[in-house]
Amino acid sequence: MLEWSAYNGRQPGDPQRGVEVVLDIVRGEGVAKDKPFQKSIQLGSDCYAVAKAESEKALDRLEEWKE
Repeated sequence: MLEWSAYNGRQPGDPQRGVEVVLDIVRGEGVAKDKPFQKSIQLGSDCYAVAKAESEKALDRLEEWKE
């Protein structure tokens, strides 16, 4: 099992920026202004690629079941 304490404090991204984005979403301003609200948010440079890949897999599954 990965030793999480060794990873702590070394995560990619900017925690302050993450807080700013969450506040923008809650307030409907800044980066969230005039954007539809999602069911989840992906914060951090490492999340985008993973979320995109999972979304593409979901679309592929949807296509398989289309009739």
